[in-house]
Amino acid sequence: MIKANLLVGLSKLAATHDVRYYLNSIYYCDGELIATDGNILGILKTDLKLDKNFIIPLDLIKNLKRSTKKQPGYVDIAINDDVVTLTQNGSTYSAAAINTSYPNFKKCIPESYQAGTAFFDIALIAKLHAAIKLMYPTIKAVITPNGEKSRGSMIQLPDFTGLIMPIRVEDHLKKWGGYYEKT
Repeated sequence: MIKANLLVGLSKLAATHDVRYYLNSIYYCDGELIATDGNILGILKTDLKLDKNFIIPLDLIKNLKRSTKKQPGYVDIAINDDVVTLTQNGSTYSAAAINTSYPNFKKCIPESYQAGTAFFDIALIAKLHAAIKLMYPTIKAVITPNGEKSRGSMIQLPDFTGLIMPIRVEDHLKKWGGYYEKT
């Protein structure tokens, strides 16, 4: 079982209408739940021990109810014959698991910290903040900047890792009227 808010919050980091349909989901892999839209990544470590890795459609997660102070909600996740089942408070929701490969999310995690300035899309920071606030209402998270040329900047909590990819300034100079160095 997993707290409903963790699953609902993590789902906020998944893509919603991406042509890469497998990103409109949460991936279960060896006890971790992963969501990404290609620019932001969330990895949640869980105590789930399931027989195989699978992709949970986002539409299935949208059925879940968030926890409240009066009624903490928990969700049971099961996979049988490529059908994912989520059970919460006596209600059961099922859908076919997405049958494809998920991107290699582990290659996105920086191997080391590298201080430096980076530019980030404020919408991605807000998206990560909203997800963390759902997952951990009382925790204040801090972004660790990791430089523009790195694989991104991270938020590290005991059972959650969030990663925001930096904007490549040189790719956006023509779109922005903002900062750039003149040579």
